[in-house]
Amino acid sequence: MCSLLPFHVTGKVALRHKKCRKAICFMVKRVAIIYSESEVQNMRTEKKELNIQIGKRLQTARENSGYTQETFAEALDVGVEHYRKIELGMYGLQRENMLILYEKYKIDPTYLLTGEKNHTFDVDLFLANCSREERDKFIDRMLVFMRKIMISPK
Repeated sequence: MCSLLPFHVTGKVALRHKKCRKAICFMVKRVAIIYSESEVQNMRTEKKELNIQIGKRLQTARENSGYTQETFAEALDVGVEHYRKIELGMYGLQRENMLILYEKYKIDPTYLLTGEKNHTFDVDLFLANCSREERDKFIDRMLVFMRKIMISPK
């Protein structure tokens, strides 16, 4: 009978088989799921790559909306340095924070996770069916956006 040695994987206590060095990362309904160390390393690498992609998309969405890192850091209740590391992919963006960004700034979590932009917008249809107030608000928003694009040094 082999013994199991405790070790730490991404913040959770797990077990490592003493002889074969296979890792037991978590339990599901009393059935152990066993991963080799290389599989655990691959999962970490994939998670890191996903964090980098999410961070890039978040930065693009933030910049396109005209907000600063300070504004988003405050909305997420984290420091500016922590937020900067989220955009760099050093830290992951938690689901709760994706929800906050969606509710406050209309940043689509699906876009952040997958990069898919499945938004279509028919300007003619919108303008034909909106109130004068909605139209004026839309035009003002578009003018602000266009000014920002024309003035930005990129």
